[in-house]
Amino acid sequence: MFVNGKPADISYRKRLDETWAKAHGTTETAIAKFEYQLNDDWKTRATYAWNNDRYSQAIAQPGTLRNGVLTRAANGAEYDYETRYSALDFIGQQQLFGQRHDLLVGIDHEAQDKYRGSTYRNAGTTSISIANPVYGTLAPPSTVSAVQSDARNELTSTSVYLKDNWHLNDRWIAVFGGRLQHFDQYGDQGLGASYSLLRDDNDDIFIPFAGLVYQATESLSLYGNFSRSFVPNTDVADDGKTFAPEEGRSYEVGAKYTPSNELSVNLAVYDIVKKNVVTATTLADGSSASELAGKVGSRGLELDVTGRLAPRWYLVGTYAYTHTEILEDPDDQGNRLNNAPMHTASLYLTHHLAVPQEVGQWHAGAGARYVGERPGDNDNSFWMASYTVADAFLRWDLPTGGYKTRLQLNLNNVFDKHYYPSNTGTGQLQVNEGEPRTARLTASVTF
Repeated sequence: MFVNGKPADISYRKRLDETWAKAHGTTETAIAKFEYQLNDDWKTRATYAWNNDRYSQAIAQPGTLRNGVLTRAANGAEYDYETRYSALDFIGQQQLFGQRHDLLVGIDHEAQDKYRGSTYRNAGTTSISIANPVYGTLAPPSTVSAVQSDARNELTSTSVYLKDNWHLNDRWIAVFGGRLQHFDQYGDQGLGASYSLLRDDNDDIFIPFAGLVYQATESLSLYGNFSRSFVPNTDVADDGKTFAPEEGRSYEVGAKYTPSNELSVNLAVYDIVKKNVVTATTLADGSSASELAGKVGSRGLELDVTGRLAPRWYLVGTYAYTHTEILEDPDDQGNRLNNAPMHTASLYLTHHLAVPQEVGQWHAGAGARYVGERPGDNDNSFWMASYTVADAFLRWDLPTGGYKTRLQLNLNNVFDKHYYPSNTGTGQLQVNEGEPRTARLTASVTF
């Protein structure tokens, strides 16, 4: 929580909600890929991915803050989000008029099913002192909102696409292609007499891209490209309808320098403009809602360096400069976008430990990530300070024959730094606290 543009003068660890305020759920993910070499020039690749998030949450929603007293409302909901994706690609090379064409032709299908079941909105609010909180005054959410329950948004999209890397000669490559996309979108919400239809439509759109690559030397290549983007929105406006699809265009020029097989440097400069970008806003009663930011722009520079510095030592370094601006909006034109830092950077070193090969491969690494100052809302009424956080890891690749088996221990925020990475877009009362020192042990098997 921020007050007058700064973190509230209370303990970083102090909670202003209730013991029942929590979220719990499960995430399931499955990915499968299959490749088959059809002949010397062509291969096919099939991909399938599935993801399902099921969770429920109950929150003490902050409303207004006056003279150190915060009002809260009891809200909650149950969610079931599922995404399915499948694609079939044909990848190959063809000679046409003595010039090589690297081709990708494919079709894909994606289905997103977002469902919010029982949605709880208790009537009335209670107050709590942020300096001397007394808990237990706000009952957990139990009143079902007929208007907001049973909200679903179903989006299906099918596309055919083509990409051609046309080798004009030994130094020049022309890249062009496009995607023809058809989408269907349906949304509704509400119980009984409160039922309302949010959206039921479909459309077709062609999304082109083009580029040019110049191989200046064996180690240096330059490129430029242009592309368009199109993403249907699933957020709901105040009038009960979903927003128009987000559309954009992008220009990018860059260079890739590989002085050796073990070191790579990439530099890119870009300019992006999007319209119908949905952001969050705070209403007069303290509740949140979605709104369009109109047309927004982003331009900047990205630099990354990866490779081996010395035997057993590897480096990954990144830097990004990003200038964002709201280009068309009656209230916020000229402002920077919420949660968008102008400067970000990271630097990580990895060491391959010298251990007998019979016990597998061991890697240890550490580094830091930096995020610059950024606005806390589209009004730019307050700003969140920059921060630097250190991380470390230890990885063990087990000697398990034909299967790639890995155990990894990550320690994030090694020094337990207090920081504020972002907010919900609903003003100073809902600024997210950074993850404290956290240890994670993960295991994976690839076959």
